[in-house]
Amino acid sequence: MLPSSIGAVNLVAGLVILLSSIYFLYLPSGGFEGGRNAARDPGFLFSRTTWDLIHTWSAVTFIGAVVLHFWIHWGWVSKVTSRLLAPRRRQSTASSSAPESGR
Repeated sequence: MLPSSIGAVNLVAGLVILLSSIYFLYLPSGGFEGGRNAARDPGFLFSRTTWDLIHTWSAVTFIGAVVLHFWIHWGWVSKVTSRLLAPRRRQSTASSSAPESGR
């Protein structure tokens, strides 16, 4: 799998997670007529259980693709991290080798 296709998988899975999250945020939590009719599913396009499965499996796909993407680019990540966390050698050697003035 190419890195660009992994990015596309992340994009699609992230959008599906977003849409299903909006569904769970704005649609009622279940029941009908103030909770008196618990048998009615107020689902939009799909039932609430189907939306839950879509949300869960798109999140699993997203996490898997992120881990795979991180693994593919591990060389770059370790190189950049070591550069950022390495001590500043130039600054420390420049300050110790500078001539002292005023003596």
